[in-house]
Amino acid sequence: MNLTPKTLQNAPIADALVQFRFITDTPLDGAVLGGLYADLGHSRTRVEPVNVAASGSIVNIGDDNRFLHKLRIVVDEKFIVLIGSSIITVGIAEKYTGWDELNEMATKVIELCLRNGLNGFLERISIKYTNILPYDDDSDKLFPLNMQISTNGRNVKSRHIVLRYEESTKNHIRIVEVAAPVSGKNTTTNKPYHGLLLALDVVEHSSLTNVDEIHNLIGKRLSTLHDDIKELFFSFLTEQTLEQMGPVYG
Repeated sequence: MNLTPKTLQNAPIADALVQFRFITDTPLDGAVLGGLYADLGHSRTRVEPVNVAASGSIVNIGDDNRFLHKLRIVVDEKFIVLIGSSIITVGIAEKYTGWDELNEMATKVIELCLRNGLNGFLERISIKYTNILPYDDDSDKLFPLNMQISTNGRNVKSRHIVLRYEESTKNHIRIVEVAAPVSGKNTTTNKPYHGLLLALDVVEHSSLTNVDEIHNLIGKRLSTLHDDIKELFFSFLTEQTLEQMGPVYG
């Protein structure tokens, strides 16, 4: 049996996004934006300025990329497309409904941008999931994770913790952020709670892929990134934490 669950009944996801960075002579927040908005459908979308001052939630810890966005398109109240001059981020608006839907929307947005005049090179692709794992207020804040922090041979059991580090694999850069205590909303149940933040960001630098090649490569690259971030996520969970999330094996 596959030891990695197919799905989680109580997934702790607070945010999920796919991000693309380009080197382009065509500002994405100009002509490409107009065509993208039209193709997504006026009746079910709206364009708004990005309010950076209001986006400083714990979900965005360490994410300076939000300052690069100027506008956002809200689609069907399900997805948010953030757009800057050379960066596009596709994320969930409220409830996370699974990787298949997010992947489909991200791929659709890029294909529509290509149709509306995007040129140049794809520089970077990344997938980021932000999770909030509940715990007892009196417990060790790292209790839900298969993780220990030590200094000078002493294990650290702090009531407050913020940690960020990066590691490299053969094809990707993995960025891990842990913080506690934090507050957030579970996008599966829509219920607020507090707990421990585990944010995972897996990045592929795409060696300046010409946009003409993106259509044939984007599906494979997103699938590979998602497999990597899924493996990384489950590697952090203790057996007890995993069981509380209601794993479904297929």
